[in-house]
Amino acid sequence: GATLKRYLVFSGDCYYTNGGWDDYQASFSELEEAKKAIKKLSSSMRGGGWAQIVDTKKEEVVEEI
Repeated sequence: GATLKRYLVFSGDCYYTNGGWDDYQASFSELEEAKKAIKKLSSSMRGGGWAQIVDTKKEEVVEEI
């Protein structure tokens, strides 16, 4: 399988979250790439939604919208 990169992107609709890995979208080596991805995801969400970036080295959410 594919190797996960450092920054994991998760997103979902505010009312219909799947939870955990079901909300996983992609992984990126660079934080700036992940930030671009969540901006793109947020522009396509209807009626609100959420997106966040998890830094696997720091083991914390580093960006959230």
